[in-house]
Amino acid sequence: MRVGEKYRIVEKIIQTEDETILSEIKSLLGIDDISGDYWNTRPDSIKHTQEESFQQIKNGNVLASEEVMMEIKKRFLLNH
Repeated sequence: MRVGEKYRIVEKIIQTEDETILSEIKSLLGIDDISGDYWNTRPDSIKHTQEESFQQIKNGNVLASEEVMMEIKKRFLLNH
């Protein structure tokens, strides 16, 4: 599968509000619901990245998915 196809899938996942679809995707990918142990089992590098990301969101440092997709298309010269 090409990278562009994967990005289109990710974009659709981000845009959907349908809990049934999201639950099915989690099941297909073998993603368990987050439990209390989830955070404690993550490597420190992942924890740091997630904390940094949450802070950026709180500070309003976010882009609309359309802007992100345009940047990806420009960067990787995708025509679709």
